[in-house]
Amino acid sequence: MENSGRVIVTIGTVSGPFFKESMVCQYKDMIRPTRGIFLGDNPFDFTFPILLLQISLIFLTTRFIYLFLKPLRQSILTAEVLAGILLGPSFLWHYCPALVRIFPPGGRIILNIIAQMGLILHIFILSLQMNTNIIKHAGASEALIGITGFLLPAIIGWLTFKTFMQINGVDERVTRSVLMIIMLHSLSSFPVINSLLIDLKILNSDLGRFASKICMINDISCFVVSELASTGSTFARESFEMALSYMICVSMFLLAVVFILRPFIIWMTRFDEQGQTMDEIHFFLILTSVLICSLLSEILGQNFLFGPLLLGLILPDGPPLSTEMEHKLQAVTNGLLLPCFCAFSGLNVNIFASETEDFHGMFKIIVVVTYIAKFIGVILPALCCGVTFSDALCLGLIMCCKGIIEVAMYVKLVDSKVLDVHSFNFLLVSLLIVTGFARPIVSYLYDPSKRYKTVSRRTIQGSNYHLQLRVLVCIYNEENVPMIINLLKACNPTRYNCITVFVLQLMKLSGRASAILMPHHQLDNLNLTAGYNSLHIVNAFERLEQEYTGSVLVQHFTAISPYKSMHTDICTVASDKRTTIIILPFHKRWGIDGRIGSVNSSIRRVNKHVMEWAPCSVGLFIDRGEMGINQTVLTSYSLYQIAMLFFGGDDDCEAIALSIRMAGHHQVKVTVILFKHEDYSYDEKEKDIEYLLENFADIECRERIHFEKVMVRHGEDTAKVMRSLRDAFDLAIVGRHSDPHSPIIMGLTEWNEDPAHLGVIGDILSSSDFRFSVLVVVQQPLKSEFKLSSSSKSLDSKVSSNFSKEDE
Repeated sequence: MENSGRVIVTIGTVSGPFFKESMVCQYKDMIRPTRGIFLGDNPFDFTFPILLLQISLIFLTTRFIYLFLKPLRQSILTAEVLAGILLGPSFLWHYCPALVRIFPPGGRIILNIIAQMGLILHIFILSLQMNTNIIKHAGASEALIGITGFLLPAIIGWLTFKTFMQINGVDERVTRSVLMIIMLHSLSSFPVINSLLIDLKILNSDLGRFASKICMINDISCFVVSELASTGSTFARESFEMALSYMICVSMFLLAVVFILRPFIIWMTRFDEQGQTMDEIHFFLILTSVLICSLLSEILGQNFLFGPLLLGLILPDGPPLSTEMEHKLQAVTNGLLLPCFCAFSGLNVNIFASETEDFHGMFKIIVVVTYIAKFIGVILPALCCGVTFSDALCLGLIMCCKGIIEVAMYVKLVDSKVLDVHSFNFLLVSLLIVTGFARPIVSYLYDPSKRYKTVSRRTIQGSNYHLQLRVLVCIYNEENVPMIINLLKACNPTRYNCITVFVLQLMKLSGRASAILMPHHQLDNLNLTAGYNSLHIVNAFERLEQEYTGSVLVQHFTAISPYKSMHTDICTVASDKRTTIIILPFHKRWGIDGRIGSVNSSIRRVNKHVMEWAPCSVGLFIDRGEMGINQTVLTSYSLYQIAMLFFGGDDDCEAIALSIRMAGHHQVKVTVILFKHEDYSYDEKEKDIEYLLENFADIECRERIHFEKVMVRHGEDTAKVMRSLRDAFDLAIVGRHSDPHSPIIMGLTEWNEDPAHLGVIGDILSSSDFRFSVLVVVQQPLKSEFKLSSSSKSLDSKVSSNFSKEDE
């Protein structure tokens, strides 16, 4: 016996209900609040202060480690497990034994209970976000890779184990542990892979969508085989009556969850589809249902995660239910409880533990063999399906990655005495090594932008004036629609100058796991329209198409993805549809009084990435429709006044090409204001304008274009001229980039808030001093000009065939 403060711990083991267990003797008053150090109590002899210290240490250590691992593309889970290893017997306990008092045996029990509770809620959220309907869209390639990626490591691992069994006999416990590990390493868990794809910002890339479908098929294959094996094992071990009773009870549990609990929860949350917040009573009823399902799973002899996993899978993903539950639970679960579980798993790792069993060498070989077989089982069928070696290599590495699901299973196997401590050490360390190397390699090898990098530039300036103008309109919310429709009307759609509008509704991925990019009408087939108010947007653009029959063609698409990779969807649609320009709403919104009403920094980052990587020109639209001078621009008898500020450069040439097209409308008047330095005699800017007029504008169009030459000396003069325009126009069009060394804009950067985003002139025009709307134009950057390699084509055709077809 050892006395540690007021906690007495046995040295050795005692007989437990099932296995040999360690006994912890602790004073019963250790759970009461401490009286404090001034009354003679040591706070760290009591349960609650120890728990607070443990959680604080875990959180701080995790964040400190993640600070260094994040640039290496490592996950937060890796940092959490490493924090546990660092705080445990492998490091701090070994070199400073006094720190064992921070994690005494009694204190670890309570920490473990909290950690398990966090795991239950996390698994429920993950399963709730999964949409099993995506498997309906999986093709033969995904099915082949998914099934082979499961069967090959399972078969190779089993054959390797059988070979060792013939050489050296092994007992039943070892056989069970090896078979469980072979099954686990043959699996590619969908929640784990999905989280990996989100972290690497490739969830909505071609490889990400391909991997998601493969993962779903892999999971289903593993589930079917596992259930068949478990059922057969139950009938083999127990009597027929006992096994039959077990199967009946499990079946009744499944039926109750599917046909009683599921309809009840869906009925409760019906009102949330109108945008109302979930009532607290409904939230707690769902939370209680999750805990009861976990309890019944334990009673029936299943894993305690089985019930929450099942309940989450059968409930509909997406808003309102999944979004509300994620919003209410994720901060506490992922920020506090789940790190405790991962760190607790790391605390159980002891690299100094001696190998006491002969089978450990065999165990390590089997684990390594299954990893290799898994890698080969994904790469070979991928190559046979026409995927390039680079993409197949990335796919194989992704499928070998492990995460929270595997860690939870390792811990469960240790608790069930199926695994010993040394085997657990090796499994957890190998998980960290394989996943730790795979993530940065995939990030380095796979470039999601390769799909939408074009062979040649697609610009308005480089296209024929009388050819069809193909415009991609991005919609973040309903408020973007009215002024964008006005802008499209101003582009002068006629039978001879048709406009094809591709409307892309962009929605943040919330309450679901899989990113979506497809024609809008196909969302109904996947039951994805619930909770999204997109009907008004569709109707508005359909009315535009009816108003300009034969002149405007509209196609609707929807993208549901994380903000951090949303630009991939925008550029993908622009590339596939060969658009000439992308119209992006600005991330700020103005009120009627001219003040900024709201700012969305996530949309700003999306726009920034699009302007950097777009396969065509981009127009960033600053909408001041609510405070503008002429809100009904093309339905009134007054002219729609457009100012085009020309400073010179490629972006300004693109902007004037668009302005010339707008001047073809009989209710539009364009004023081109040419800024010139008074000392400059070389008139390159005027030559650019004359060239564009000769090639783009007809005689009638030229009559509605008015030119003004403004002589300025420095940036202050330029600012005065721009301020004089604020009440005279409805829309200002300007190029993003200007010569930063030009005297006419010198000094203006001192007044800029974000010149890198809008350019020097665009940033000034976006200030609250101006009341007209602004369109900042960026011509497709030259760096996108390169030849498409075959590697950027093979996977695209397999992933997005349902998207890239024209939907008439």
